[in-house]
Amino acid sequence: MIDSETIGKAFESTVGGIAPCYLSEAETEEYPFIVYNQTVTAQNTKDGIGALQSYLSAVVVSDDADEAEEIAGQVARAVREGMQGYGLYPDTLDRDCTDNVWEITLTWTIRQHDMTPAGSGSGSGSGSGA
Repeated sequence: MIDSETIGKAFESTVGGIAPCYLSEAETEEYPFIVYNQTVTAQNTKDGIGALQSYLSAVVVSDDADEAEEIAGQVARAVREGMQGYGLYPDTLDRDCTDNVWEITLTWTIRQHDMTPAGSGSGSGSGSGA
């Protein structure tokens, strides 16, 4: 099982050279920067918790639209190439602009841990396609 802390450290290591990277809240007011968060949910089956799945989101923040797009592209490529062994699946990309500050949010789904006992017959284990 790959735990959340390991994934967070790998993410920071992978994208930290692209722009300053912070967990949950930016520690700067200078653009550009990246803020990331990770949430974990339990995938329930009739036998209990079948798997843990997490979502990693990164928000690229810049006062320049082109810069935000370029950094978001670099982050997506870096994660795809540098975190292959972490079970990340690209999920969404959203763009927003408020008061000339651009935010591009990238989200990945991570299958962290299949907890279904082998042969349990629940059908909700690692074959769920997540």
